[in-house]
Amino acid sequence: AGMGSVEDPARGVSGGGAKHIQKGLDRALVKRVKECEGRGEDGWGGGKEALRELNGRILEAGRFEAGETLEFERVREDAVVVLVKGEPKAVVRNKALCWAIWDAYLGEKPVSENFRTNVEDAVREAGTSVAAPAA
Repeated sequence: AGMGSVEDPARGVSGGGAKHIQKGLDRALVKRVKECEGRGEDGWGGGKEALRELNGRILEAGRFEAGETLEFERVREDAVVVLVKGEPKAVVRNKALCWAIWDAYLGEKPVSENFRTNVEDAVREAGTSVAAPAA
């Protein structure tokens, strides 16, 4: 049982597939990872390397068709299981990247306000909460 899960439905992008998804995700995460590393606090380094690993795992997926998913399941404060098309592909162990993924989808300035609202509504209906990881 994970501490939280974020699912990003792919849109069946023609001619780009995983590369298109990887580029968009990288744009959403790179500034957030650098922000964490810039703190100079213990445990917040190595985010750029972890993001490179994540990018590689996504690119290995090839083409995403409509309805196929890229999922992130935070299993600890510093660990995210990456599922591509429902299959576990990697465990990324990095506190900065875990925070960046959460912040990109559910933070103050999410990549999609509608996505965040839908998650908040679903969580409220389930009677649970979406807590931010320590930042």
